[in-house]
Amino acid sequence: MRPEPRSAPRRVMPWGEIPRGSFPGDGLAVIDKDPGVTSHDVVGAVRRLAGTKKVGHAGTLDPMATGVLCIGLGRATKLLRYVTGTAKEYEATIRFGIETSTEDAQGELVRARGAREADAAELARAMADLTGEVLQVPSSVSALKVEGRRAYDLVREGREVVLDARPIRVDVFEAVGGPRFAEACGAPVFDLDVRVVCGAGTYVRALARDLGEALGFGAHLTSLRRTRVGPWDVGEAVSVRECADAVEADGQMPVHTLADLCRAMFPALEVSEQAARDLRMGRFTDSPFDFLGAKAAASAALAPSAAGRDAPGSGPDGRGSGSAVAVAWSDGTPVALVSRRGGRVKPDLLLTLASEE
Repeated sequence: MRPEPRSAPRRVMPWGEIPRGSFPGDGLAVIDKDPGVTSHDVVGAVRRLAGTKKVGHAGTLDPMATGVLCIGLGRATKLLRYVTGTAKEYEATIRFGIETSTEDAQGELVRARGAREADAAELARAMADLTGEVLQVPSSVSALKVEGRRAYDLVREGREVVLDARPIRVDVFEAVGGPRFAEACGAPVFDLDVRVVCGAGTYVRALARDLGEALGFGAHLTSLRRTRVGPWDVGEAVSVRECADAVEADGQMPVHTLADLCRAMFPALEVSEQAARDLRMGRFTDSPFDFLGAKAAASAALAPSAAGRDAPGSGPDGRGSGSAVAVAWSDGTPVALVSRRGGRVKPDLLLTLASEE
């Protein structure tokens, strides 16, 4: 008799058992991700807490990383690619003198070159060389797809993966405090805390790798925390456990509504009731639309502040140019994401349907 197949042991999540909630409505949950779990784990938890399968995230965080993970619910999932295209901010710690297979602390030791005391001017020049519009080779254990499969899955199978360099934008790459010297793996090393503000598609561990290589020491990340995605700061993020507590208390998890999401991401275009009906039916409308003004407003929403805190990522369409430039509103309700076509307003993405009028 063949033995019964054994199911894999159930993973114990840091948030423990979570309740099933009711759907809080279309919107965005800003989660403070726990260490040691995948972004997919968080999506699964939110599906249960929100009582819906229509859930997705905007920008993967590695299991080691913590911080802001934006989760779309319901119709807000249609806007996640725009959220993904915004600027991100990170706090990280780089260890110089040791290289790992994953370019972070979860990988296996590849080489321990050791690191001498860093010259401040040399370090500043190397960081400056990695700032601005640069080409970056993503980590071989990234979530990018190669021949239809995730790169990290191919690496786990023992295959060598070398990804092509891609253009990225790094607006801020700076040291926070000075180096801390120690010994690890029998070699002298030093740790350095850094702050990174960058556009979509940037891998912070690849920045650490390239900085270590430029200095001749080798390097890897020992910690990573995403502190901001677009307009959403880690100070307003909530943990999965806090969401579960809210569901147990009120039946619903906290979310930013679809209207909140639209206000945060796009300039507004007020339209008449008739124009709103036309847009919901997929028709063009003749409502006045300052295309250039709306596009400038979209860019300004992602531009650096006077203090340099906010950095320009890709445009609101996730590609840098912003073909969809505004949200049409009618009676306080977001109707559609729109752009201009031949002097008329064109609906690009419906946010409410004709049946919901």
